[in-house]
Amino acid sequence: CINSITLAGQDQKEQYQNLVAEKKYFLENLENDSQFATILDEFLIAPSDSPEYQTIKAQIIELYQAALTEDPAFFDDLVIASPDATILLSTTPEWEGEKMSSASYQSLFETPSSIALYHTAPFYYGLTLSNKLRLFTSQPHLDPTGEPEYHLIGISNEAEFLPILRVGSVANPSAELYIVTHPTKDGAYLSITPGIGVSPYKINPLIPTFEHIETVTPLLMGENAQGLVEFDSSISRQSVIARYDWIPELQIGIVIEVPQDDIFIPLRNTAAINIGLFLVAMTILGLLIFYSTRQIVKPIQEVTEAVEHFAQGDLQRRANIESNDELGLLANSFNHMADELSELYRSLESVVEVRTEQVRTAAEVAQIATSATSLDQILQLTVDLIVERFGHYHASIYLIDGGREHAVLRTTSGEMITSAAQGFRVRVGSHSIIGWVTEHNQPWVAADVSEDPYYLPIESLPATKSEVGIPLSLGGEILGALDVQNSHLDAFGEDDIFTLQTLANQIASAIKNIQILETTQTDLQATSLLYRASHTIAEAETFESVFQALSETMRLVPYSAAIFLSEAKELKSVLVLDREGSATDGDGFIIPTPDHTWVTQIPAVVPILIQKSSPNTNFPDPLKAIVAHLDFPITAVFPVRVDEKLAALLILGTAESEPFTAAILETFNSLTEMTITALEKVNALEMITQRLAELQTINTISQSISAETSLANLYEIIHHQIVQVMGDVSFLIASYDPVVDMIEIPYMDEDGEIITVPPFPLGQGLTSIIIRSQQPLMIVEDTVNRSRALGAIVTGDTWAQSWLGVPLIVGGDVLGAIVVQDTEKEHRFDEDDLQLLTTLAAQVGIAIRNAKLIETAQDRANRDRQLYEVTSKIRHAIDMPSVLATTAEELSKALGAQRAQINITLDPLDIDSPHDNGTNREDSSQ
Repeated sequence: CINSITLAGQDQKEQYQNLVAEKKYFLENLENDSQFATILDEFLIAPSDSPEYQTIKAQIIELYQAALTEDPAFFDDLVIASPDATILLSTTPEWEGEKMSSASYQSLFETPSSIALYHTAPFYYGLTLSNKLRLFTSQPHLDPTGEPEYHLIGISNEAEFLPILRVGSVANPSAELYIVTHPTKDGAYLSITPGIGVSPYKINPLIPTFEHIETVTPLLMGENAQGLVEFDSSISRQSVIARYDWIPELQIGIVIEVPQDDIFIPLRNTAAINIGLFLVAMTILGLLIFYSTRQIVKPIQEVTEAVEHFAQGDLQRRANIESNDELGLLANSFNHMADELSELYRSLESVVEVRTEQVRTAAEVAQIATSATSLDQILQLTVDLIVERFGHYHASIYLIDGGREHAVLRTTSGEMITSAAQGFRVRVGSHSIIGWVTEHNQPWVAADVSEDPYYLPIESLPATKSEVGIPLSLGGEILGALDVQNSHLDAFGEDDIFTLQTLANQIASAIKNIQILETTQTDLQATSLLYRASHTIAEAETFESVFQALSETMRLVPYSAAIFLSEAKELKSVLVLDREGSATDGDGFIIPTPDHTWVTQIPAVVPILIQKSSPNTNFPDPLKAIVAHLDFPITAVFPVRVDEKLAALLILGTAESEPFTAAILETFNSLTEMTITALEKVNALEMITQRLAELQTINTISQSISAETSLANLYEIIHHQIVQVMGDVSFLIASYDPVVDMIEIPYMDEDGEIITVPPFPLGQGLTSIIIRSQQPLMIVEDTVNRSRALGAIVTGDTWAQSWLGVPLIVGGDVLGAIVVQDTEKEHRFDEDDLQLLTTLAAQVGIAIRNAKLIETAQDRANRDRQLYEVTSKIRHAIDMPSVLATTAEELSKALGAQRAQINITLDPLDIDSPHDNGTNREDSSQ
C-alpha cells in the first residue's frame, strides 16, 4: 500500500511536470511566431480609440485560436499583461484594464513560470467562478535590452487537473487526496472527491485544523519537499501515513493520506499466523530435545531465537553456535540457509526494481504514443527514456523510406553520432544488424560485437561492446528498427529483449497512427483544395487563366511543386515552389527540346514516380533534366496532354520519409484531368472564335472586294483583313504572267512598309513552287532544310521560321499567289490558317481577275478615245505638212513619247512629172 501511494505520487508529479512543459512550449512558440509578434507590436503602439485598435485585437485573438488547433496544449483564456501587471488584452474582454495585484501572481512576472491558484481575482468574478482551481502559465516577451515588454499568460481550468489527480485517488480506496496552493500566502486546501453527473470527480475546498496546517506546511516547504510522514490527520480524523510532494513547476503541494490501519493490520495478522505456526513447531522440537537431552537446551534456544528473529524480518540474524555435533551442523545449515535466502531476497528486490522500472518506462512510452501528435516527439522521448532508465550506451531509431529500400536514421540519444551521419541510411537486407532486422522482421542480438558478423562499426561510438536490433513492425509490415548499444559484453538478456520488443511494438503502433493521421489530414486538405480549385479552373476562359488558377492552387498544396509549359522547342518553368508554398529561384528555367519525339517516350502510366535514390534511366532526357534541376527526393510527374500534344508538366515533390499516398496521387491525377478538360474547353472556344472571325473575314473580304475595281485598294483590304485574323504576319501578293513566264509582286508588307517588286522570271523560290505546282504549301518548322528538300533556293541571312502560301487560280489559270510568313516563331500557322487562306484565294483570284479586266477595258477605251481625238485633228488639217505635224504631235501625247517621226516615200513614177524638179524628195516632220 505504501509502495502504491508512493508510485501514485511520483506519477502525479511527473504528469504535472509534463503538463507544465507542454503549456510553456505552446506559449514559447506563440511568443516566437513572427506574425504574432509583429501584430502584437502594432497593438502596443496603436491608440485605443483608433479604428485600427479593434481590428488588431481581433487579428491577435484569431492567430491565438489558430495556434490552438495546431498544438495539443490547451488554454481556456489568454491574457496579455504589461510589466506592471495591467491586463492589456484578453480573450475575455471584461478583464482588460484590470490589475493582477495579488501577491500570488508575482512569480508570473519574474520568470517564465506556472502557478496553480484557487482564489483567482480579478478573473472569473463571483464566488462560484473565482473559487476554482486554475493553472496560470506565463511567457515574457523581451525587448532588445532584455527587459520584459509584455507577458503572455495562459489560463487553464481545473479540468486539466482532474485526470492527473485521479491517479492518486485510485492508489487506495480509503486514501484521502488533497492539494495545497501557496501555503505561505493565501493558500487553500482542496480535496478531490467522487462527484455526480457527468464528471466522476470534482474538487472541493477543505477546512483543516491549525494543527494539521502546522504539520503539513513545514513538510511541503522544507528542503526535501517529498517523502512519507506519519501523523494524526484532521482531514480523515485518524492516524495516517501520508505521501507529500511539492511541485515547484506549479507551486502547489500534493498529499495522499492512507489510514495506518489499512497498512499495518493485514501485515500484523499475516505475521501472527506465520509466527504462531513457527512457534508451535519450535515448541514441539524443543520438547523433543528437552526430553532427549537436557544438555543441549541452551544451544537449541539460541538457534530458536535466531530463527524467530529471522522469521520476523531480521535477515542479518544468525545462530552463534560453534560445535561439531548435530546442533553445530544444524546451526551451520540454518546460517547457510539464511545467507542464501538473504541473497535471494536482495536479488529479487533488484530484479523487481528493474522490472518495475521497465514496466514504468513501457507505460510512459505507451502514454506518449497515445497522446503525442508529433512523430519526432514520440521517437525522441522513447530513445531518451531507454538510455536514461535502462543505462544503455546509445539508442537510435531507423524508419523505412518511401521506396522501402533503405532504413533511414531518424533520431538518436545517449552518445550522439556526428552531424555528418545525420540522415545516415542502411539498405534493407544489407550486411548489417539493421539491414538484417528490417529484412527478416526478427530481433538480432550481438553479445560481443567484435565477433558478430553483422556488426557495423561507427567511429563516434567506440565504446560499444554489445548491440541489439529490434524490428518496428505492425501486422507484418516493417516500419523500421530500434537499435540499442551497450558498453558491456552480453548486456541484453531475455527480459531486456522482451521489454525492448514491447517498446518497439508501441512505437510501431504510434508511427502507424501518426502516419494514418497525417495521411488523413493531407488527403482531406488535398481533396478540399481540389474542390475549391475545380470551380476556378473550370471557369477559366483562356490558356493563361487556366494555368494562373492552377498555379494558385499549387501554392496551397503541402508539397514542393512545379509547373513546366511545353512551347515550340523548349520546356519552361512558370512556377517552382518549396514545401511551404514559397517561390524559389527555379522560375524561368528552360530546357531545350528541339526534337518533339521525346514526348512519345514519356511513360503511359500516370503519375510518373521518380525516386532520387533509385533513378530510372529509361526516362527521356528532358524529363531527366527537370528531375535533376528540381532535386526532389521523390518526384511525381503528371503530363497535361491536349489533343495528343503535351501542353505542360505538373510536378510534385516530397521527402522519402513521407511518400505519396494512393489517395494523394489520385487527387492530383484528378486535378490534371480537370486541367486538361479546361484547356480542351479553351481550345474549343478559341477554335469557335477563330472560325467566327474567319467567316467574318471571308464575308468582309467578299463584300469589300465585290465592289472594288482598284487593284491597289483591293490588295490593301485583303492585307488588313488577314492581319486581323492571323495577327502580325508578313504579307505579300504575287502576280504571274504566263505569256512571258514572269512574276511581279505589286504589294508586299516589309517591316510595316508597303513596297513593290519588279517582275522577275519564274524560278526556284517557294512562291514559284506553289505557282508551278498550283498547290498550297505550309512549312512551320525547320523551314530552311524543308525548303531545300522541295528544291527551293535559300538565300539571304534571315529566313522565315513559318511560311504559308496558296496559289490564286481562276478557271484553271494561275494568276499569282498569296503568301504570309513569320520570321521569328515556328508553328505560327496551322491547318485552320491554311484552310482560311485557301478559301480566300478563290474569291481574291476572281476579284483580281475582274479588276484586271476592268483596267484592261479602261485602257482600251482610253486608247480608242485618244485615237478618235487624233483622227479628228488630222481631218481638220489643210495640207500635208499640217497633217504630218498634227499626227506626230498627237501620237507623242497618246503614247507618252518624247519624239515622233513620220517617213513618206514617193512613188518613182512621179519623178518625171512636170512638177518635179528632177530630184528624189523625203518629207519628214518632227
